[in-house]
Amino acid sequence: MWRPVTRSLCVLVLPALLVACQLADATQLPAVSPAADPGRMTCAAWLETTGDERLALADQLVGSSGELLESIRVQQHQPEGTPRDTLVRDVAGSLTKNCEVWPPRSRQLDDLMDALY
Repeated sequence: MWRPVTRSLCVLVLPALLVACQLADATQLPAVSPAADPGRMTCAAWLETTGDERLALADQLVGSSGELLESIRVQQHQPEGTPRDTLVRDVAGSLTKNCEVWPPRSRQLDDLMDALY
């Protein structure tokens, strides 16, 4: 007698619980405008941007530091003399992949950049 009741409760309660968790997560992690500081942007906000916006944000994150560009080149296994725009595309791709695959979505891009490069 308990099994049918338990299954019915699971079928009704679990989906409602999942939706509630998703709504709570969405309210805690407001999307950051691409015009904002990209280093303070979360993975959740990054994943809401378009491909072109991601390239522009990655370009801002990379900045003009020759040391960072060299670190990116080495970590991306690119040859010496690789153009900056190629490295920026690599950064954008790595950020996207890491934000999609590794939780939490609340992770900030500057923390992720430090971990990657």
